[in-house]
Amino acid sequence: MINRRNLSLLIIVLVSGLLILIDYFTIRTTSAVRAYINGESRYSKGQKDASLHLVVYINSGEPKYWVSFLEELKVPLGDSTARAGLLNNSTETIIRNGFLAGENHVDDVNEMIWLFRNFKDVSFMKRAIQIWKQADAKIGALALVGEKVRQKTVSGSFSLQEKGSLSQEVGVLTSELTTLEREFSDVLGATARKINTYLFYANIFLTLVIIGSAGYYSTSMIKKLSNANEQFKETLHFGKMGSAELDLTTSNLTVSRELFQLLQVEVNKPQVFPLEQFLATYVDPIYLSTIKQKIREGLAGINEHSKSMVETEFEMITATGRKIWIDAKGIFKGNTALGILHDVTEFKNAMEALEKLLAEKEDLISVKDKFFSIVSHDLRNPVDTLHSFILLVENHIENLSKQEIKMMVRDVNKSFLDTKVLMNDLTTWGQSQMNSKGAVLVPVDLKKSIDFIIDFTKEISAAKQITISYSGPDTLTVFADRYQIDFIIRNLISNALKFTHRGGKIDISMQTDQEYVRLSIQDSGIGISQEAMKNIFQMGKVRSTKGTEGERGTGLGLVLIKGFLEKNSGQIAVESIQGKGTMFHVSLPRLLTT
Repeated sequence: MINRRNLSLLIIVLVSGLLILIDYFTIRTTSAVRAYINGESRYSKGQKDASLHLVVYINSGEPKYWVSFLEELKVPLGDSTARAGLLNNSTETIIRNGFLAGENHVDDVNEMIWLFRNFKDVSFMKRAIQIWKQADAKIGALALVGEKVRQKTVSGSFSLQEKGSLSQEVGVLTSELTTLEREFSDVLGATARKINTYLFYANIFLTLVIIGSAGYYSTSMIKKLSNANEQFKETLHFGKMGSAELDLTTSNLTVSRELFQLLQVEVNKPQVFPLEQFLATYVDPIYLSTIKQKIREGLAGINEHSKSMVETEFEMITATGRKIWIDAKGIFKGNTALGILHDVTEFKNAMEALEKLLAEKEDLISVKDKFFSIVSHDLRNPVDTLHSFILLVENHIENLSKQEIKMMVRDVNKSFLDTKVLMNDLTTWGQSQMNSKGAVLVPVDLKKSIDFIIDFTKEISAAKQITISYSGPDTLTVFADRYQIDFIIRNLISNALKFTHRGGKIDISMQTDQEYVRLSIQDSGIGISQEAMKNIFQMGKVRSTKGTEGERGTGLGLVLIKGFLEKNSGQIAVESIQGKGTMFHVSLPRLLTT
């Protein structure tokens, strides 16, 4: 059953995932809108150049201007073919060829098709398609005027009056197309601004949800400490006290009835004992020398100041043999010393409990700080990058080249790929916190899992020219949770790749006995400092370190690995020398454990 604390953690993970999903589709939509605006500029230029060549051809009759007219007209006609193909569900090839004929960049075509198909019934796209269709009709009319001009020029029956009339018709079409082209850009530009606004408010709302849930999570986790503090205050009352009066001339001790009650001895009135006898009977022997030293300090204080006070703590033994902690304060004056003895056993126990809770609090605060660090930094950075990109595109679209925009989109995509890794680890961690069932133990071929992970990471190892070798049995079965074991192996190999220099190597080996399989993963990487190894498996205390080529991590992987191994009755150990590499040893049971 999920409690409120775990529910808040689940909300953080889900809302963070939703935030990334929203930003991903927003940047894709904005990129596609940008592609259409760029395409419109090509469309407009092609149409205007075609009109200019046609007018020159009308007046000069030179064939080269007719050829130029047809060449420039291919651009808007190509876009027209793509639009018609999208509306009529034509083949992908026809649509792509149409966009490419319209001089749209090959990298933009997929985004343009995606936007058209998924948003054609949305108001802004519906309006843009309607304008596009009107413009294509004007382009068709321009093509017909061109055919008419061509026929009259070839036949030699082209009068001056007809030339003037057709030139004027071309001018009217150009003016009408210019208006439609401007309206098309305005519609898509307004769309980009709306998307930016919606994204801004969505980011604010979802970030507030994340921060609120994280705040509730951390608050509920330290609520136990607050409750313990209240219990601690209750122990500070002075109800369990007794007194004893020492005659400094005779060393006789008069013990009050209340002090005897603390010692579980029933008396009706104060009792007188020789000091040595009482101490030997009721005080733990290891504290006798301390008490006598305090008495000497009290006597010395009388000689100097006529009155003095001392205090100490020690353990007394009750009539039933139970030990109790006593806080004692002695007032020395004249020939008498009055001692006030307070039973602080509950206080001592509370202090021990408090120290334990304080240690838990430090861990909780560390977890909270880690979580807020992720929320405020690792999640905010890609959102800020996206926001900056959208603002730049919105305000400077006309001044940006396709190459510049492509580079910015690549940077934004890289930022979100890092965030995707973060979300995977956060989701896994959140699930591990809420999964009370532990692990589902089934037979798992460990060698097969290793082969799968090596194949899964082969692109990374190839890119960094890192050699991965294996030595051990060709098949080896353990009883473990298949998903958790795959996570453990994948993270250990990924870490080895991350922290190994280009051209390095990773050695994987397995050994077995009757009870355990021992898996070792050794790399030739940068190694781990002795200081870092002290907290390497502790949530909130391990810091994420960039890899040899700037690869980022979350600092959660090894924490999850240790937790999963504990659920599978396994263990993990690490050896490392800075500059020479690291070796992780994982032990897993071969037999089914309960």
